[in-house]
Amino acid sequence: MNKLVAAAQQVQAVLDAASLRFCFIGGFAAQRHAEPRVTRDVDVSILTGLGNETHVIDVMLGAFAARREDARAFAERYRVLLLKTADDIGIDATLTALPFEEGIIERSSLFEFAPGVWLRTCGAEDFLVMKIFAGRPIDWRDVEMVLRQKSRCAASRREGRHGGDARVRAAAAQDERVKARLEAGPSAARPIGNRA
Repeated sequence: MNKLVAAAQQVQAVLDAASLRFCFIGGFAAQRHAEPRVTRDVDVSILTGLGNETHVIDVMLGAFAARREDARAFAERYRVLLLKTADDIGIDATLTALPFEEGIIERSSLFEFAPGVWLRTCGAEDFLVMKIFAGRPIDWRDVEMVLRQKSRCAASRREGRHGGDARVRAAAAQDERVKARLEAGPSAARPIGNRA
């Protein structure tokens, strides 16, 4: 297992032990929903709500080293806690509170990144929304890769080529949800907080 996957596994173990809700975003989501690309850090979204930031910061600083001297103050001001593992792998922990961010975490699911290593990552639709919102050139490349991957999965499904490949079957099913969401447009979206 590579150091980056091991670092994410450590982050997940700490967050699970603290009963905190979270999911991996960024490079891990890109690897799951698009095509593998180089990433040098672990991006994780942790649900804090408003007022629980101190507890989450304490949990994470108790397990990982800070990447800057004012990590706590920086996190309280900008809602991003900058950490690193003992192997010097960077961790960017976003402290989330908005209903949309909570929905991303609610819709997240586990994916096997290495034999026996299952990590909770955001869904393809949410990954696309985050990338479109960020709008940097690398984000648009990720959007193109996700759409290209979904198109290949849909074509394989139509031609019956996916056979027993669980990743292709899962991506093909998600492709249908992405397509339905895009076709429905923003007016069809239900509020994230509703669980009806």
